[in-house]
Amino acid sequence: MYLMSDFSRVSEAATREQVIDLVRSLGEGENSIAILGREDQTYIQTVYLSDRDVFGLDFRNGEPRRHYTVNVPSKATVMDAFLSYFDGDNRWRTMVEWERDSHYEQIQRRPEQFADDSNDELLAGPGLRLVVFSTDASPGSQVLQRQLADLERETGDRVDIEVVDIELAPRIAAAWGVSASDLPVQVIFDDGILQHVVLGTRSARNLISELSPPERPLTA
Repeated sequence: MYLMSDFSRVSEAATREQVIDLVRSLGEGENSIAILGREDQTYIQTVYLSDRDVFGLDFRNGEPRRHYTVNVPSKATVMDAFLSYFDGDNRWRTMVEWERDSHYEQIQRRPEQFADDSNDELLAGPGLRLVVFSTDASPGSQVLQRQLADLERETGDRVDIEVVDIELAPRIAAAWGVSASDLPVQVIFDDGILQHVVLGTRSARNLISELSPPERPLTA
């Protein structure tokens, strides 16, 4: 099995000790993400959401429509799930209250959302705009997809969300100094003026807070 953290592929053939060490490190330093997988679309993953002090725990079984999720308050639960997945004993399948997550399907159906170098005007425009520098190969970007879907559902058309795949848009990425090791990077504009740069994976709730100017709240 492969093992990935926020910024790197830890191993192509992970050991139990490597899994334990990575999960233990979540929320204690630079690591907030862990992904343990058999194949690219078959994996278990977690992200520590510091603003909510919970762990988002997900697994995917081969395709976006078979993606499941739950939030858990305890790192011990995350550890148990990851080790069960690693050991192949299948306890992880029913140890938490998984629910199917349709957000990834929705994202898959909207390829037009992913900007490339032919559309560098996406960085300007009226209203609030969240530009997300991302790539499919980035673990943090994969985890952030769910948060973006939640954000879009919560804010409707009040925020324009644009995702820039840096592999398709190297010129735009270079102009903003973004590389694969930095992802995900989120840049907030209001009426075409830079407001804030957000680094790393954030929950939808945190993104709404970052996007909401006092004079124009996004939620009641």
